[in-house]
Amino acid sequence: MSLEAERGLCDALAAADALAQRTGEVTMMHPVRSGAEGRLAKRLESAAFSQCIRRIGGVHSLRLFLIDCSTRLVFSAEFDTPVDARLARLCLGCREDLAELWAHCQGFPREGFEDPTGFAAFVAAGLQPSGFRYRAFPQTTVGQIGKALDWMRKTASFQIELAKKPKSS
Repeated sequence: MSLEAERGLCDALAAADALAQRTGEVTMMHPVRSGAEGRLAKRLESAAFSQCIRRIGGVHSLRLFLIDCSTRLVFSAEFDTPVDARLARLCLGCREDLAELWAHCQGFPREGFEDPTGFAAFVAAGLQPSGFRYRAFPQTTVGQIGKALDWMRKTASFQIELAKKPKSS
């Protein structure tokens, strides 16, 4: 998808919910199409798109699960930055996987993400208030956490090497 298409989807999502843009998190719940419950449950069990999520970056958490006897699909995510930009990148970067899941939901546009207005309407229809939310390090990005962990591993390795007894000559 072109940069122009990404911008179009981003603009449509920005218009869908101003509050989510400020908080960096979004929760949506959509009714599952009648008869698709079993297929969707199987697809969720086999969902393995964490690699595409890592490539996009900035995703602190992402959950997809079924509730109410598999009649509703819940999508909940928290991002480093406002939702519109990250959700657009996530949807475009993992388009096949997410479209395959959401296609089982009522209101998902037939053209999927290629229809930014239809997709924004789908998002808006499913938005749920988040209520209480807690984030241990609200100012820390996923990238900063990764760098800190890498630095910690390198420091620990260096300390282990320093602690080794010197070889006798």
